[in-house]
Amino acid sequence: IDLTGSLEALRLEVLRPLFPRLDTFAGQVSAEARVTGTLGAPRIHGEARLQDMKVQSPGLPQGIDDLDARLVFSGDRAELTGQLASGDGGADLGGQLALTDAGWRGEFNLHGRNLSVRQSEDFTLHYQPDLTLQIEPDRMHLIGTLVLQKGFIWIKELPEGSVGTSDDVVFVDETGAPETTRSGHAVTADI
Repeated sequence: IDLTGSLEALRLEVLRPLFPRLDTFAGQVSAEARVTGTLGAPRIHGEARLQDMKVQSPGLPQGIDDLDARLVFSGDRAELTGQLASGDGGADLGGQLALTDAGWRGEFNLHGRNLSVRQSEDFTLHYQPDLTLQIEPDRMHLIGTLVLQKGFIWIKELPEGSVGTSDDVVFVDETGAPETTRSGHAVTADI
């Protein structure tokens, strides 16, 4: 095999009809690569870039406001770097992929800050992920931590017959200020 190719600034908007549930699907992809070797052991040199990607939909718990990523190929290896912005938060992306005799192996990382999930007007969680996806020829393994920084659940009205509120629950108003609680005991945790 000895192939060379390039893709200049493909606008993702042209692919939006393939994703009818998305309100926004934008950005651009560029790539240039040379593939040599055999079908069983290809060698790829070049890079692919994703710039200014935006994804928004009412069905998504949080959209992507800006995603930039770069995948650099060096023979039988590839390295990913990137950043994304989402709401008031963001994340760094990284990882590497290698073609071994057994197949593809790799590890990809996501280190996030102040990301949020908003399921509805009544439910929002703010979290900080530090996740690693390990890829092997016969399996994938996701490891890491997901720190829940804060959450807001607005309860408009409890249905009749609901269980009473636990003494360790803290209610906050719309500004985030704690409302008075029924218990005078402090609650601490080490999680």
